[in-house]
Amino acid sequence: MSFLPGFGSRSGAVGNDRRAAFSSHISVGFILLGDVLLLQAMTLAAIFVRLELLPPSSAVVNPGNFTGIHFAVLLIPVGFAVAGLYPGYGLHAVDRLRRRVLVILLSFAAIGAFDYLAQNGLWSRGILLVTFVFALLLPIWDMVAIAALLRLRRWGIPVALFGPMAERAAFSKLLKSNPELGWYEAEAHDWPPDNGPADRGISVAVALPPGDLQSNVSFDHLAYRHILLAPNLGPLQSHNVAARDIGPGRLIIEMQRTLTLRRHAFTKRLLDIVVVLLLLPVALPIILMAALAVYAISPAWPFYVQPRRGRGGHPIHMWKIRTMIPDADKLHPAVAEAGEKAAVEAAATDDWTRNGKVKDDTRIIPGIGRWLRRFSIDELPQLWNVFCGDMSLVGPRPLPDYHLAILSQEAINIRELVRPGMTGFWQVTKRADALQSEMEFLDIYYVRNWSLWLDFYILLKTAGVVVAGRGAY
Repeated sequence: MSFLPGFGSRSGAVGNDRRAAFSSHISVGFILLGDVLLLQAMTLAAIFVRLELLPPSSAVVNPGNFTGIHFAVLLIPVGFAVAGLYPGYGLHAVDRLRRRVLVILLSFAAIGAFDYLAQNGLWSRGILLVTFVFALLLPIWDMVAIAALLRLRRWGIPVALFGPMAERAAFSKLLKSNPELGWYEAEAHDWPPDNGPADRGISVAVALPPGDLQSNVSFDHLAYRHILLAPNLGPLQSHNVAARDIGPGRLIIEMQRTLTLRRHAFTKRLLDIVVVLLLLPVALPIILMAALAVYAISPAWPFYVQPRRGRGGHPIHMWKIRTMIPDADKLHPAVAEAGEKAAVEAAATDDWTRNGKVKDDTRIIPGIGRWLRRFSIDELPQLWNVFCGDMSLVGPRPLPDYHLAILSQEAINIRELVRPGMTGFWQVTKRADALQSEMEFLDIYYVRNWSLWLDFYILLKTAGVVVAGRGAY
């Protein structure tokens, strides 16, 4: 059995379960209090923006135009509670994001309808609109709150696992690698489930049947409030999957191939263009200053264009700010292994064969080169690639041929079903520390489970990772 650090052993099971319940209450209170306080602060900020920064309107703005909004926005936490987000254990981060955004959209639609129908437009529409824009940032607080609770060891509930030892060990490893899910193994039972009662107040049981699951296995005797059947089906699609009932004893699992729907591809492309146009006024000065800094330290053309493979295997030319010395390609570690000019130490070769990157690469321009890489500023010129349609904001990273050579053909084929991205799923989880096998798995996961919500989640995580400057080299 395994336990969440800080909850002690199961010898004092009843006390520990009470402690877990207490921690769950703390989690709910912490996230709820943050939502309420942030919504009030956002409303105040919206009032300031409307009255002080936006152009005045002919309508008279008085306290009656915004006082009631402070109470109206409390509809949003109520919606979060109804959507099962307090605390929301067992929800994938993408599902949490989707539910939060949908609740915010529906809540402001209801607030606007109430104001129009019941109050004849009493509240300032400008304040409502700005508050709505600010409220869309609440999912960021949700991520920050969960990360803080994890550090404080106050996030999660115990679950019971039923299954063969190998299946339990694999599932427990999955839970440990995804602590944001909020589940940790507290009880372990063999397969098939016996007739014993639920252990000491644990409410969630996960059944992990072996591959030869027989139809006569029953879970009716298990006295848990939530029983989840989690057969090991391999690396199949997991997002956009729904269970369908077509008759007694026959359960169908439906997997929607959203990637093949033209409307989704059109929406993704449209969002790429809109976001690029919004980012350009901020990105262009940064690109210019970075290019000038590179040129001052390493006098040569500060931009770098490298051929990569895009969707369908078609060649594209990816733009970057140069972070290496001129002609660094001639000193590439893959070439150094062949006996030509060795620009890296022998230890760096191990890094290269491990994940296609070199941690201590001596070709990088001193000072500015590593700094640009750490905060991914060198990737900003790829906004042009996105605008032109060669790339997307989110997708598997476009790789050079020497990097593709260490990937499996299956991974290459799946990656080339979509446009490559400026950021991707493995970039926000493992960054440059990912092994080749992890990169392949996470890229395949993204393509199989693609959705706009997954893209939104990756973009939010990218912003946090870039600001923290974590994991890049």
